[in-house]
Amino acid sequence: MNSDDVNAMLNYFLNIYVRILYSNFPPKRVISRNNNGNNNWNTLSIKTSCRHKRKLYLTYRNSNNLELKRHYQVYCKMLSNLMKEAKIINYNAKMLKSSNKCKTNWEIIKELASKQNSKGYIQEYM
Repeated sequence: MNSDDVNAMLNYFLNIYVRILYSNFPPKRVISRNNNGNNNWNTLSIKTSCRHKRKLYLTYRNSNNLELKRHYQVYCKMLSNLMKEAKIINYNAKMLKSSNKCKTNWEIIKELASKQNSKGYIQEYM
């Protein structure tokens, strides 16, 4: 066999393999949500703290040191409290700026609840 025959057989095999692969595992389109406008509370310092928390987790996970575990847990609690406070401050600022407090309040509630299309939800069960 010469190299042309080997290349032809390899291409034939690869085409069959890829066809079977795509028929059993079709590619899916992933839609990512862009929430840049919704979370004004997420400041640069909070993002930095989240990255630091991730590094702490990786070091804690790879060692059996109980002191690292305690430090990680305390840091997580502190960061979650900081994020809650930042959200409260952000939503209070929105309410203070608003001329229509009731409308702004409902917008905040919808944003926090991530209200989905209830029509599709009802049709799903009928």
